[in-house]
Amino acid sequence: MNGAKEYLDQIRLLDKRIDRKIEEKEVLKSIATSTGSHAMSPDKVQSSINLHKTEDAITRYVDLEKEIDRMIDELVMLRDKIINEIHELDDVRYEELLCLKYVGKLDENADRIHYYRLEEIACIMKKSNGDHYSFDHIAHLHGEALQLFWESHSNHKS
Repeated sequence: MNGAKEYLDQIRLLDKRIDRKIEEKEVLKSIATSTGSHAMSPDKVQSSINLHKTEDAITRYVDLEKEIDRMIDELVMLRDKIINEIHELDDVRYEELLCLKYVGKLDENADRIHYYRLEEIACIMKKSNGDHYSFDHIAHLHGEALQLFWESHSNHKS
């Protein structure tokens, strides 16, 4: 079951890495576009050092942008692959639960993917009669879903 969690958590981990790279890119953008002391500095050596720092920041920024684009492409392919694997399960409850927990949904207010905790999933998922599942039942279903997912797909995981 831990193997299934680790496998499915690849999406969230890659998403978090992308977020950190984007934050790093913003710092480099700030460095590269700052009109700090080098513009007003009478000291040519200091000015030269600051110019090189700015050039380095711009180069790193461009490289980081390419790396982020590559990582986003990887994330899209990974999400698509895992969604298709989840949809191979025979129980729609398992599909919904695993997708909410490990694939997430776009939070349009924050413009990012929200990965749901089991407590949140218990408030979202409904039984056929319209009632919500209890947290304990969702936790049990989660274990069953992971077990079935791993049994169905562990033979071709890398």
